[in-house]
This record gives sequence, structure tokens and C-alpha cells, in this order.
Amino acid sequence: MSGGTYEPLEAIMRDWRKFQGSYWRLNDPYNPEQERKIAEAYLNNALRCGKPETIDLRRWFLKALSNDQTAFTGWTSLVDVVETEQLGYSSAVNIYAGAAFVEPFVLNTLDAAKREQLVTLEQRLKKMTAEQIEEIQEILCQADKIAPVTEARKKGKSPLFFYGVTDQSFCISRTLYERMAATTEAVYTALEQAVNEKSNVSLSRAAFTGSIDFMVVDNDLYVIDIGVPAVGYIADILAASQAMGRKPEIGQKALAAATGGKAVIAKTRNARELGFFKQEQETLVQMLKEEGIEVGEQEAEGYEVEINGAQSPNALFDYLSRNQPLRNRVLEGIRPQLQQYGAKIPVSTILEPDDFALARFYDAVQAKEGYGLVVKKKVLFKEYEQGEGYFKPLVTPLWSREARAPQNRSVLFEQFVPSLIDVDARGLGSGKRSYEIRMYFVVGEKK
Repeated sequence: MSGGTYEPLEAIMRDWRKFQGSYWRLNDPYNPEQERKIAEAYLNNALRCGKPETIDLRRWFLKALSNDQTAFTGWTSLVDVVETEQLGYSSAVNIYAGAAFVEPFVLNTLDAAKREQLVTLEQRLKKMTAEQIEEIQEILCQADKIAPVTEARKKGKSPLFFYGVTDQSFCISRTLYERMAATTEAVYTALEQAVNEKSNVSLSRAAFTGSIDFMVVDNDLYVIDIGVPAVGYIADILAASQAMGRKPEIGQKALAAATGGKAVIAKTRNARELGFFKQEQETLVQMLKEEGIEVGEQEAEGYEVEINGAQSPNALFDYLSRNQPLRNRVLEGIRPQLQQYGAKIPVSTILEPDDFALARFYDAVQAKEGYGLVVKKKVLFKEYEQGEGYFKPLVTPLWSREARAPQNRSVLFEQFVPSLIDVDARGLGSGKRSYEIRMYFVVGEKK
């Protein structure tokens, strides 16, 4: 769930478009100072909480429009399946800083006394809610003083990382759940078959764990993203269950059954350096051992688990699932099947720098709300030896300079799906917020 509300965006978009006139252009976005004033007015203390000094306020504002798991810019809930048509929370929610982690890359540089101080702060932080922002900020300041992060890092910019979890579940109907489950199976099967055809080798599996993110508009179900491995599968459920006082149900036996009795778990750099990934990896190993699985660990990158000598996710499957234009081409091939479940793929287009092309695209695909948002993703294809083929989506207002394509690079722009629901969040206020529903899955042999 996004931490920020969407109502203010209509007025911002309306004022900017009025200034642009009937034939509005994108070469005149708000200037940096205007954008900063918008961000300052929009971001309350809770939304600003946890922002590293190195991140620009305008970029942090964009994080608050997405479902990004950083501090209170977004939060996570368990999903309950109900027999009614209920969607969302039954009442106002408390948001705990319950998913808190002391970063291992920091701990490794400290003496025992300072390690203990950070761990104590972590335990205090986990009990705080979004209504206790001043105390939370003081805890973060203390952590920074104990262990300032001096090196430039793409990931891990503070000694104490956290994101919010709720004390209440997000409810969906059984009908919606069953549509999501059927869509998940269809999407995974189609991608696996595409990999088999391309490699000319029949793979028993292409992944071990995975996830699919959905957004819902009226009765339409949009397939937003596919992830393998299923990052967050364990950490999200553990933290959200603790906030609700529940015993976590993680599918331990399903994970064990999918290994075939023996597995080697990859211990990646992220698992060695970042607390979120460390907890995921260590808990997975522990759960498998509890089920009697013979588990080995190996420092490695690029895969999650090795079973019978085969690494999952398969490298080709991993690339296909992440390369959105290729992925959507595969999913277009099963459009009739997806339509049975009311599932769709967001409309996207690859654009070169152009004053009018993005405006025409937005006008053609926008939904009823005029928020002026698209999703921007840099297109860096390995085939053309540009970049690493990986990019992070960014919710982008058309009036922002972020909507401009670089002069020497095309950009993938995607239809913004207005999956919105009214939420009253204590400490963050009430209003329409964007939400995604993530379905995790485990892949194993069919017996």
C-alpha cells in the first residue's frame, strides 16, 4: 500500500495542464524549485521519515506515490480471503515499524558494545507506530550517530532499515483470490514453456519461488510484475504476522516438498550485507532443515536454490520474466486464457524523446481519474550491450522532469493502473491510496 494519498494530484495535474493549453507539451515540466515546493507540501513528517540525506526530496516524493517498501512511504499487510465481497481494511489501521533490520554491512565494522546498542534500537523501533514519528526519528538519528554510513552504496544507506506493517489484514473475496491463483499458474506456465522452446530443453522447473503483483480496477485484474525468486516471501509474512499477533503461515511443507529432499541454498551478497535478505535466506534454510531436508549453503549470485544440480531460477527464465517487452509478448499469446479470469496486461510503449508522443499515449490509456501518472522504466537491453538489463519502475507524474526521456535513450512508458482504495491510516491520514496484491508461489514437480 502506498503511504501517500492521491487526491492532491488531481489539482496539480489540472493546474499544470491548464497552463499548457489544449495542445500540452512535455518539454515544459515544472522546474526543480516548483517540484520541490510540491514535494514539501505533500510530504508530512511520517512520509519523510527514514529519508537518507543522499536522496533528493523530489525523488522521495515519487517513492511515496508507489508501493515502495521504505519506512512509511509504503506498507505491507497480510491478505485474508473472505466469503464476502469485502475489499480492503475493515477500519482504520495502525502501521508499525515492525519490519526493522540492523544492516550486517554495518555490524561487521562495529565493536560488541555498539552492536548491542544498534540491536536495542532495532527492538524499540519494531514496537513504534506511524503516530510516534518523533520517537522513530530520534531512534534513527541515534543509529546514524552510532554507525554512520560513510561509503557510497546503491543499497543500504543507513544502519537501521525498516518498513511499515499493519495490525490488520487486507481482505479480498474468495472469487478474486481464485482468479489470481488461476492467473498466476497460467502466467508461470506460459513463461516456462517459452523458455523450454527457446532452449530446446525440457526443464522440470524454471524457478523455485516466485511472486506476481496484481492491481485491481473495477472487475479487471492487471498483471503488474513477476519476480523470481520471491523476495519478501518470508520477511513480509514474519513481520506482518507479528504485528497482528498471528502465527506465520509460510508454506513450510510446500517449500520442503519442492526440493525433492535435498537442496543447496545460495547465500548472495545481499544476504551477507542486508538484514532483509539475510533473514529471508537464514529462515528458509532453518525451515527446510526442520522438515528433514538435507540443506547445504553456498556463496553464489544469480540464483536462489540448486536442486539435483540445476539452479533456480533458470537464467533464461529470469531474464524473460524481467524483460517486460519480451514478457508481455509471451503473455499476449495467452490473452484468451487470461480473459477467462478477467486478467489484463497494462498497455505500454517505447518512446524516443518527443514533446507530444507521451501526451498522446497518456490521453489514450488514462483511466477515469486524471492523476497524470505513468510508469517509467528505462529500457536497457543486454542484446544492445547497454546497461545490465535491469531497471526499477518509477511512478512518474507527467508534470515532473522525470517524465522526460533522455536525449540519447528510448524509455518504456507503461499505463498507470489506478488501483485505489480509501484507507484511514493512523499517523498518515485518510484518503485514496494505491495498492498491489502480491501472490507468492512455490514451484515443484507434479506428482
